[in-house]
Amino acid sequence: MKRDRKHILTYTIIFALLLACVPVFSFGQTDDGSVPVVRIGPTEITRDEFKKRFELTPWPGKHREGFIDVIKEEILYSMIAERLLALEAERQGYTEDRGVQEMVERITRFYVKDQLYNDEVRGAVEIDEEDLRQEYFRTKTDAYVSFLFFETSAEANMVWERIQDGIPFEQIVLDDPEHMISNHHVDWDMTHPNLIYVLDDMEPGDVSPPVPTEYGFYIIKLEDLQFDPIMTEAEFNQLKPSLEKELRSRREKPAARDYVSDVIGETHIQVHSRGMNLLLNEMERVLEQKRAMDFSGHPMIVFNDLDFDEMITELQDELDKSLITYGDYHWTVGEMLRQLRLFGVWFQKEPDMPVLPQLRNIIEDVVVDEVLSNKGLERNYHTLPDIRREIDTWKNHFLAELLKRDVIRNIELDEDDLYEYYEEHREKFIRPLEVNIREILVATRAEANNILVQLDAGREFEELARLHSQRRWAAEQGGEFGFFPSTLYGEIGRIAATLEPGERFGPLQVPEGYSIFKLIDKHEPEEDLNQPFEEVKESITSILTREKSEDIISRKISGLADEYPVRIDYDALDETEVTQIQMFAFRYFGFGGRYPAVPMLDRQIGWIFEGIKDQMIIP
Repeated sequence: MKRDRKHILTYTIIFALLLACVPVFSFGQTDDGSVPVVRIGPTEITRDEFKKRFELTPWPGKHREGFIDVIKEEILYSMIAERLLALEAERQGYTEDRGVQEMVERITRFYVKDQLYNDEVRGAVEIDEEDLRQEYFRTKTDAYVSFLFFETSAEANMVWERIQDGIPFEQIVLDDPEHMISNHHVDWDMTHPNLIYVLDDMEPGDVSPPVPTEYGFYIIKLEDLQFDPIMTEAEFNQLKPSLEKELRSRREKPAARDYVSDVIGETHIQVHSRGMNLLLNEMERVLEQKRAMDFSGHPMIVFNDLDFDEMITELQDELDKSLITYGDYHWTVGEMLRQLRLFGVWFQKEPDMPVLPQLRNIIEDVVVDEVLSNKGLERNYHTLPDIRREIDTWKNHFLAELLKRDVIRNIELDEDDLYEYYEEHREKFIRPLEVNIREILVATRAEANNILVQLDAGREFEELARLHSQRRWAAEQGGEFGFFPSTLYGEIGRIAATLEPGERFGPLQVPEGYSIFKLIDKHEPEEDLNQPFEEVKESITSILTREKSEDIISRKISGLADEYPVRIDYDALDETEVTQIQMFAFRYFGFGGRYPAVPMLDRQIGWIFEGIKDQMIIP
C-alpha cells in the first residue's frame, strides 16, 4: 500500500517491527466506530476508543497545523504500548494487587451507578416544547420575593394559619423578623425546584402556603415581576440546548433524591453496637492524633491509607465483629474499614464536634453508595459492552502503570556512572535559577488523578501534601522544598523554573512515582559558578534513572510486540476524524462523583525503533 507521507520513516520502522512478527493483515472496512484500528493479541482498540482518547488527552504539538497525522500515530503507538504492558502485567498476576482491585472496583461503581441513574432518573424526566418555552420565559423574567423560613412544618403551618385568618404578611414579618428575608432577587439557576414551581403560578402580591424542601419550609410573597420585552423565536431556538440542560438538571435532582429515598426505604439497615463502638473508639483515637499534628488551617481532616493500615493493625483481633446488616448483606468491622478506605473519610477538625454523628453520616453515605452499586451490579450493568470497555480501559491503565513503576524501582546506579555523567556534561551544571515549590508525590497515576480531583474541588494543596505525599521530609512542611537549584530533582526542577508563582503542574512521572507541584517563588543566583558534584548528584540520578527506565521499558514493549501479534489498520486510522484542541476533561456521574474522562497517556514511542535493528521494510 503506497502512503504519500513525509514521515515515511516512522512507518518504515513500525512495519519492520510488525511485519517481522505477523503476516500482512487487512481489516474489512465499515463506517462505524467499532472498526478496530489495531488488534493486539486477544484485544483490540476501536476507532471510537482511539478517537475518545485522542480528543481528551493533552499532547505536545497536537494543536499545531500540519502535524495531525504524526500525532495520531504517536498516540496510537502509545496506546498500543499501554495495552502490551497491561497484558504482561495481567500475565504476571498484577490483577491480584490490592491497589489495582480497589481502583477497578471504584471505577466500576461509578459506571454502574451512572447507568442506574440513566434508567431510573434521567430516563424518567421528560421535557417537551412547552416546558422549554416556559423556561425561556423564566430566563427573561426578574422576580423579587420576600419569604419566611422555618425549620419545621409545625412552625410554618402555624404562621400560614394566621395568614389565612387575615393577618397581613407584613404584620407577621414585624412580629417575627428573624425568619424574614425581604425583596430578594430570584436566581433561577440557584433556586430550589419546589420554589420555582410555586412561583410559576403566582402573581405580584400573592403569598404561598408553606413550601417544603429538604432544608426547611418557606412561605413566599411575590413582590414584583419584571419582563424583558425582547423575546424572539430565533433566540429561543438558539438557547434550546442550554435551556434543556438546565431544566433537566433542576428536575433530575429531586427525582434522584426520591429514588434514593425509595431504595433505602426498601432496605432494612441494622447497626450492631459492639462493632460500631470498636470502630468509633479507634477512629476517635486516630483523629485526636491527626488533630494534634495538623497545622494546615483547613476545617476538615482526611484519613489516608496509613491511617487505615494503622486501624486495621490495632483492631486485628476484632475485624470479624459484625457492624452493619442490610438486606442480604453483612459487613464486619474489617469490611467496613475497607469500604471507608475506598469511599474516603473526612472529619471536622474542631475537637468539640462529636465523632459519632459524623461517623454515622459517613457510614450512611457508604451504605447508600453500596446499595446503589449493588442494584446496578444485580442488573449486570457492568457487563454492558460500553461500560465493560470503559472499565477495561482504566484497568489496563492501572496495570500498565504498576508494571512501569516496578521497572523503575529496580534500576540501580553506581557512583562512577553519576560522576562520569557530571564530567561529560559540566556545561549543564552552571549554578542555575533557584526555585521553591510545594509538591505532592504519590506512587501511581490513579492516586495522582484523585489528588487533582480534590485540588479542583477546593482542597488545600498544603493539606493534601501533608496527608498523601510520599516525600515525607517535605510533606511535614506542607510539601514545601525550600529554595533549591532548578537543576535538582530532574524534570521537577526544570519545569518549576518555567512556571509563574502560584502555577501548578502535573502529574509528572518521576522515578519515585507521580509528582504534582506548585511554584511558590523563584530568584536568580548571586554567583555564576559551576555547581559541585554533590549538589547535582540527585539531579543526575533522576536524569540517568529516567533514561534507563525509558530504555528498559521501550525494550520491554518491543519484546512484547514480538510475542503478541500487533496488527494496525492504517486506513481506519486515516479515516478517523479528530480535532486538535488541547483538552483535559472530567466525567460527572449520576448519583454523584466525578473522574477524569480518560486515563492520562504517557508518550511511549521509543519502542518502535527497536524493530529497525533487524530489518527495514517500506510498505
